[in-house]
Amino acid sequence: CENDGSYTGRSDFRKGDHLCAGGFYHGLYAGCGKVVFFSKGYDMFPEVKLVPLSTFAKKGRIQQVESCNESSVKRAMSRLGKSSYRSSEDFVKWCKGEQL
Repeated sequence: CENDGSYTGRSDFRKGDHLCAGGFYHGLYAGCGKVVFFSKGYDMFPEVKLVPLSTFAKKGRIQQVESCNESSVKRAMSRLGKSSYRSSEDFVKWCKGEQL
């Protein structure tokens, strides 16, 4: 588990934390300096991606919304490459088992 060293912000996130970058982009901290989130296509293709924390931070300042359990991360990882969500927030809600 290695961090690429290019992220210099808050780094005490726990696996499963619901994060929000720039007040708009939602993702789940997957551990090891990675975030899983739904990119609506602004980066190329709309899909669920696993990216370094430094890449997610380019969307804006990262804030922790709430702590979630690791099963949320497992659900998120099972959807890598999928594109069936309206927004990154809807994706995180699905991962947490919330009704959409």
